[in-house]
Amino acid sequence: MAKFTSHVYAEIRGSTSGTVYSRNRFGAYTRRRVVPVQPRTEPQMRTRSRLTYIAQRWRTLTPDQQATWRTFAEQVTAFDSLGQPIRLTGIQAFVEYNLWRDTLGLALIELPPSLPPSAPQMPVGFTLVANAGSGTVALNWTGTLAGTALVIKAAALQSMGVHFVGNSEFRTIHVAKPANFGQNLTGPIALGPAYLARWGSLLQDRNLWLQIIPADYTSLETAGFRGVPRTIFATVA
Repeated sequence: MAKFTSHVYAEIRGSTSGTVYSRNRFGAYTRRRVVPVQPRTEPQMRTRSRLTYIAQRWRTLTPDQQATWRTFAEQVTAFDSLGQPIRLTGIQAFVEYNLWRDTLGLALIELPPSLPPSAPQMPVGFTLVANAGSGTVALNWTGTLAGTALVIKAAALQSMGVHFVGNSEFRTIHVAKPANFGQNLTGPIALGPAYLARWGSLLQDRNLWLQIIPADYTSLETAGFRGVPRTIFATVA
């Protein structure tokens, strides 16, 4: 891995001609592109199956329905893995929206909301507490979280010297939703059993990382529109 600086580009992510451009806490860097081994775990295969099914459903939509999704995509702002605003195509908006609806346990929709929803907001602040002795992980926040669901992903425990974990390291362990559309989501959320089931025992003096993704849950029509992810960590006591 080699460090990389540029007077032309402020941020580069992705790969070209066998070189991968990325960034960690020390700055931008490059590395040789390596074709990864294709994982075949049950959760990963299930995610791929869901993605394939939703993408295939696009072909069953009428031309008018597809045109409606293209218009919708032009009116909403989505976010990439860096949290930067981007514009989606019609099919990308259809797949993204319905994939997140599926994550929330909701049915696929063939038409987008009549009015583009606003991106759900994060709470004022999060607190994360993990304890190796009791095997508990608790997530809480301050402020009101109304009409919002939280998709919570976790990474394997990291040493205290690690200060950056990439998106690919996280796996979904819990989806928290209000009792009904438009209501408040209240904490704390107990994540211990879900974390242990996915990543195994908690170890003292290791860092536990979470990625939290807010998703709209104000109504059945708009539910599933996601906001900007946030990453937090706490040292296991």
